[in-house]
Amino acid sequence: MLIEKLRINLNFGDYVQVDERKEKKLAKYLVSKKEFERYDPYDWSDYNFWIPNEEGKDVVSQFFALGNSINFRYWNLKHGDFVYCKGIKEGIETSGAGYMWRCIKTAYENGNFDIFNAKKLANMKINQIRDIFQDDNGNIPMPHLKERLKNWNDLGWKLYEYWEDEFYNIIKEVGKSLYQFIQFSRQFRAFDDPLCKMTMVNAILHQGRDMRIGVLRPNKRIAEKLKNRTYLSKEEMREIRNACLKVFLYLMKETGISGEALDNMWWSNRKKCSEDNPKCNECIFSPICEKNVIYKIPLEETRYY
Repeated sequence: MLIEKLRINLNFGDYVQVDERKEKKLAKYLVSKKEFERYDPYDWSDYNFWIPNEEGKDVVSQFFALGNSINFRYWNLKHGDFVYCKGIKEGIETSGAGYMWRCIKTAYENGNFDIFNAKKLANMKINQIRDIFQDDNGNIPMPHLKERLKNWNDLGWKLYEYWEDEFYNIIKEVGKSLYQFIQFSRQFRAFDDPLCKMTMVNAILHQGRDMRIGVLRPNKRIAEKLKNRTYLSKEEMREIRNACLKVFLYLMKETGISGEALDNMWWSNRKKCSEDNPKCNECIFSPICEKNVIYKIPLEETRYY
């Protein structure tokens, strides 16, 4: 199994527990829903945010590498208030990852800074990344730009030094081997997550939705932190991530649904199960969900997805 081959530790202690009874109910529910019988992969074809395939495989690959290397923490705490990234870029209002992708695509099309040039990326300065993520009103809604810049500098330097400037050369090197792709990705600062979350499609499960459903049971201390939007320690968050991935793998095994499809179920549902105003009456998981909406997104100081 890939998990063992990569030596990923999925152990977790007392911070959170998996409710096995609820886990089995969720698996049975997923199998029973006709909506999950047929799965169409997301095609990333909204060209307000992503580059069309006609630009070439090497260009598209570089674009996704740039975006995914800074695809983390779109929120900040300011004086105790939770502030989420949102802004208007080239006339389109969007938030979070959508704003990030929109800004990168705009930078690529406008050519104000050649972000696809690995050497230039390696030497990018803070004022340049601020220009890229400035909105139409002159504001910079994107948080943690210094951390994002470090990831880009590292990505650019290693692509320049070892991969002839292009992330696509890694794709060609590894072929169809997910194991090799993960191993090569680990050389980059942005992708050294101990759970390899970006490449293993464990995309949305840790962001509070599975605790709202009731599969994960946080202990009293963690529950209070989730309710009050208090930062979790690295140890606490690692255990939550581990438990989520374990549930994810269980659902794959019991339902026969692929990891990509499971991930897309939760990802597509993200706007309904929103942070402060969840639309439970529109949610496909509503019949099985315990609606623990008091739990907010786990807050963790991280620099990867």
